Parts: sequence; C-alpha cells; structure tokens
Amino acid sequence: MQPEPHNLSPLAVVKKALQHFKDKDLDVRTAIDVGTYYGGWSEYLADVLKDAQIFAIQTPTDNLLNHIPDDRGEYHDSGTWKKLVLRKFPEEYHSYYNFDLLIKNIQEANKNPCGNNVSLIVDTSPFKYQWKYNFDLCLVDVAPTFEKNVEQLEYWKTFCNPQGMIVMTCFDCGDQMFEHIKMKLSDMWSARKFTIEGIDYVCAVRKGRRYN
Repeated sequence: MQPEPHNLSPLAVVKKALQHFKDKDLDVRTAIDVGTYYGGWSEYLADVLKDAQIFAIQTPTDNLLNHIPDDRGEYHDSGTWKKLVLRKFPEEYHSYYNFDLLIKNIQEANKNPCGNNVSLIVDTSPFKYQWKYNFDLCLVDVAPTFEKNVEQLEYWKTFCNPQGMIVMTCFDCGDQMFEHIKMKLSDMWSARKFTIEGIDYVCAVRKGRRYN
C-alpha cells in the first residue's frame, strides 16, 4: 500500500478519528466511507481494524464524480482537490473518473491479512432507501458546501451507535457545520473541528454509553 493510498484527504484524518475509539477502549466494528473516491480510506481501515465490516460508497452519477478535465463534474472548479490529485496520484488517475481503478483498489484491500471485508456500494448518498446497519465510524467526503454536509449528516446520524462518530470533510464551511451541531444537535451529539492541510473537518460524536 502507498503511504497515502488513493484518497484526496490525508490519512491523518482517519487516524485522528480512530484515536477517539482508542482513547475510550472501544472497537470499530462497522465503518462507512461515503464518497470513497478511489478507496483510499477504506484501504487503510481494512489494514488497521480488526474484524471490521467496511462499506465503501461511491456515486455512479457522472455529474457528481470528480473528473480531472474541466468539462464535467458539479465541483470540477471547487477548491484545490485537482491539484492534490495531480500531486499525490499516479498518472493513470489524471483523467475522467475510472471505476476500474476503484474496483482494483477494493480488490487489493480485500486481500489484506487482517481479513476485513470491504464491500463496495455504487450508489448516491443519501440513499433513497433505509440503510440496514448501524455503524461506529462514518467518513463523509462528498461536497464542499454546508447544505450538502447537513444533508449527509441528517441521513447517517440515524444509524450511528453511541460514542460513534461521523467525520465530514467541510473544506471552508467547517465553522458553520461545527456551530450547526452545537446549536441544533447538542442534546445527542457533541461537535469537534480540526484542520489538516488547509481543509476543515468536523466530527459529530453521538453521546451515550457503549460497551464492547
């Protein structure tokens, strides 16, 4: 595996999220990677978690995919993500989004010696149906806008276990997202915010007791 495998956002984001569970001596049994892109975070989770089920979710909707050429994609001119791809990814990733590369990376993740299973779901979140599995960790990296991140949070928070965490890549709307959780969801959720490589990440942690 590459030090920073197939993902725009750094692995430091996932490591910081996992530290929450380590500090509380809790296992991550189910993790969801929403907007997996080329599966980088899922690859990493498959390597470091024990006996975990990991769901990698990627939209099939062409306009929502991160294409490198400028003629397609809703967020093709948003932020600095293209510069990150061109700097961090091999040349084969420098064109239109390629599902063959995603599948290849998921296949490699499923060969890891830990035996964790990464299941790839090709669909657009939030789903039009009810999700079936509660989770401990949900990583959301789908859009740079406050409204889209709220939409994702509202859907996924229903399935979060006590002391579970939803981590959202907010880009420049981190302060707004942090205040949203503090002001409107504080009865059941606590908010955390951190910045890595100039990008804001906001965590919603569900309150309550949990035992392994």
